[in-house]
Amino acid sequence: MYNLQLDNPLMDREVMSIAKSIAKWTSSVFTKSSFELFVNKTHASEIQSKRGAKSKGGGRYKDANSNESLKPWNELGVSRATFYRKKLGEINE
Repeated sequence: MYNLQLDNPLMDREVMSIAKSIAKWTSSVFTKSSFELFVNKTHASEIQSKRGAKSKGGGRYKDANSNESLKPWNELGVSRATFYRKKLGEINE
């Protein structure tokens, strides 16, 4: 979430102070070697494949009736961009 989306956004100085504090903590806790160790522990191929299996394919839901699934531009013999330009032209007329 961005600061300006909040009901009561923080002042710029507050945001900068928080960012500085996080940067100082991160640089004091993580070294290049400790970060590489962290990445190797949490992103090993075995772990990633378990995560992938757990998500059951994951990703965004695909609507079978959407234009992206039906691809009506192929039936019309035009490119996707041309299809949407023509569709936009019809809407604006």
